Amino acid sequence: MKNKKLLIGASLITMLTTGAIGGVIPIQNASAHDISANQVSTQYTVTDTIQTNQEGEVSTTVTQLNAQETTNSQVSSSSKGTSIYQAALSQVGAIQDCTMLVTNALKSVGINYHDWPAGYMSLGTIVSVSEAQPGDLIYYANGGMGLAHIAVYAGNGQAIHGGWLGNQTVVNSADIGSGAVYIRVK
Repeated sequence: MKNKKLLIGASLITMLTTGAIGGVIPIQNASAHDISANQVSTQYTVTDTIQTNQEGEVSTTVTQLNAQETTNSQVSSSSKGTSIYQAALSQVGAIQDCTMLVTNALKSVGINYHDWPAGYMSLGTIVSVSEAQPGDLIYYANGGMGLAHIAVYAGNGQAIHGGWLGNQTVVNSADIGSGAVYIRVK
């Protein structure tokens, strides 16, 4: 049995599965329920035990198609991140500021965008540090010099920074300045 995380309503819930891929399951008010999942043939049976004075069970079946759609969007996001990371890494040594590094990296996935560092936050979804993957963007309210900064996460606590030490593009720690926000590009 493995733990899987599923988005249910507006709640992220860890579920026990038998190696099945978790999917997006629309259940209202999920935080009020205990939820577990078992794989049945090519479908996933979700048992929702309602916590009231009387115990009852409500079963819902989620087809593998929904799980496959979730997997495809995760793979798509992951391959986009890999392309952004590779494009940023290829710029190491270039003389440019942080926004040009990110603008050039985004072009590798067909995004033509240039703005101040904070503007790049509009291009994706905020993720936690523990969820960060190579190719995610990192916005810093203070990049260590009293100015906002944008970088590309490289994994293992490292980031690719433009505008570093005389406008060099370098790989350095992702833990700089303050106010770091990780962004998964859509």
